[in-house]
Amino acid sequence: IKNSLEDKSRERVALLAKSEKTHKTIETLIDQKNDKEKTKSSLQAKFELLRDMVEHYEGYQAGVREILSQKERIPGLIAPVASLINVEKEYLTGIEVALGEAAQFILSQDFDSARRGIELLREEKKGRATFIILDRFREINFEPAKDKLEGNGIKGWAKEFVKCKKEYEPVIDFLLGRIALVDSLSNGIELSSKLGQQYGVVTLDGQVIKGGKIVVGGSEKQIILVGRDEELNGITRELASLEEELANLN
Repeated sequence: IKNSLEDKSRERVALLAKSEKTHKTIETLIDQKNDKEKTKSSLQAKFELLRDMVEHYEGYQAGVREILSQKERIPGLIAPVASLINVEKEYLTGIEVALGEAAQFILSQDFDSARRGIELLREEKKGRATFIILDRFREINFEPAKDKLEGNGIKGWAKEFVKCKKEYEPVIDFLLGRIALVDSLSNGIELSSKLGQQYGVVTLDGQVIKGGKIVVGGSEKQIILVGRDEELNGITRELASLEEELANLN
């Protein structure tokens, strides 16, 4: 009888331990699900905000917004430069600053589409826009810098950190082919003095050195235009992955 009671006691202890372990596992799964639900809500809010910025062309000049909102009326208009390129996060600010106002240039297939865009803005008095003509790059032989950059903190030529369709590469070479990226202002000043006036230097945090003689910098809140579509795609992938993980937790 004693052995039977001891066996039952051990069984009871084992069952209690198993029950406690199961309870802790359930609590852990619930916590994981709650964390993922919070992450999902945060991502959805970010997605909706960014989608609205893209759909309403937030951050673009009035004339550019007007052209983009009526782009279907003018065959041959492609897109603003900022939406045609992808850049890794580390280099995003530097590339945005290196492009400057060119980030808002509207790429047009030919002069006719650019002319029609300008006429639309004049007729409706909706501002101004700059057009960059893709067809011309089949005729212009622009040579971007190819020399190997040497010095402290040098990242490379800005165009090397930009991804785009092959047909747009000559445009990016033209806009960024003679601008170098560096890690700091002091290293940028040193490099700029070596390169000469026909080259620009930009730091990763957006300070600019021009021709070894002009320095532009400081701090201001900047609306990033480059890479918005890619960021939206990335959030979409993250949300899909979270949905799958949450389904497995149910």
